[in-house]
Amino acid sequence: MNLFIIGAGASRGTFQKPDHEVPTAAGFGKVLARVRPDWVSVYPNLAKVVKRLRMPTDDWSLVDVWTWIDYQSKLKSLMQPLPRGWRGADTSRELRSALLDVYGRRCDKLAPGRGSTLVQTLNANLSKGDVVVSFNYDTIAERVVRRIARKRSWQFVGPVGSRAGVTLAKPHGSTSWTVQVGDKPAVEWPGDGTIEFDSIEMALGDDTPEPLVVGAVPIKSELVSEVQRAYRVPDVFKCIQAQWKALVEALAKADDVIVMGYSFPAEDQYGRFLFREALRSRSGSRALRLHLFELDEHAARRSHDIREVFGAALGELHYCGPIRPKALASWRRRHQRRLGSGSRARRADGGTRRSGCDLCAKPPSRSEESLRSRGGRSHSCPGDCFAVESRPVPNRRVFSSILR
Repeated sequence: MNLFIIGAGASRGTFQKPDHEVPTAAGFGKVLARVRPDWVSVYPNLAKVVKRLRMPTDDWSLVDVWTWIDYQSKLKSLMQPLPRGWRGADTSRELRSALLDVYGRRCDKLAPGRGSTLVQTLNANLSKGDVVVSFNYDTIAERVVRRIARKRSWQFVGPVGSRAGVTLAKPHGSTSWTVQVGDKPAVEWPGDGTIEFDSIEMALGDDTPEPLVVGAVPIKSELVSEVQRAYRVPDVFKCIQAQWKALVEALAKADDVIVMGYSFPAEDQYGRFLFREALRSRSGSRALRLHLFELDEHAARRSHDIREVFGAALGELHYCGPIRPKALASWRRRHQRRLGSGSRARRADGGTRRSGCDLCAKPPSRSEESLRSRGGRSHSCPGDCFAVESRPVPNRRVFSSILR
């Protein structure tokens, strides 16, 4: 079974034109200023937080702002003085409205090209029974999977539906789900397993529906049932719990994990804890093969994060290059050779070659290859870039070529 983990880097890499840019959390403020130039006056409470953190109003990080708001809501009496005239409840609504400005219907209209890394990777490797986990608020990934599932007459369902086809989970929520607090609390999400593809629209004001989205913050209130009961929206807990449960179950069973643009953020302590718990529940000595799509300049750091989270459960780690709007032919040929099982990788022409370091492409020596077959370290790159560590892995189905 394959588990696809899709993060903001997948959307960012797929759409790189300024008018279509889908940012990661670090570039959120820059894109918001572009799509809504008057956001400072429309969202005055949110602007006060940005200024409190001494960040430019046209270039600020979503994680930093959301973390401050989250801590403020939990540690009110310890965070004085607050910005003059600032209202916490209004800030939360303004932040969610800003999320819709950036990740909502403008992203619903975007269609990834058939030659993009995202589309070709899913098209070449998605099978019945696989699980797609999108940590993105936008609906881009599920729209790509829906197109593939329709062509193959597969079911495409949420985590509480039938597992006969492809399953989608969104642990950080979606711009297509709604939550309403106040006098008439309510939650709308596809609890029957259907999938919503259209982002909602939101009007600022009390008792208006908001998108059900979760921040990558240290303490996720949405995963604390007592908190949600206090707000009279226990279905928020049920919804987010179902998404994480699908991820945990898939990670416990997966043979291959394909990570596309997800950074395993250190501030998401709940997420890292649940990843590790799922890995501890894996049966026997089955080791994972993990295939990483990431920008070249971030690959070494991301490999460190992955090893920190996956630990001894990680058998092989293959770097597959960055995510692009259109994959280059030379890039396809280079990485087709690297995705395989054991110490050999399949070549595009059907032959085999000894596989080497995933970044510097130096082939291992005979002694290194022998060491790898016994479960040792295969190669230390001279530039200390991305040494591949392999352990003995059962002879399973060779992972199909990425980007045929």
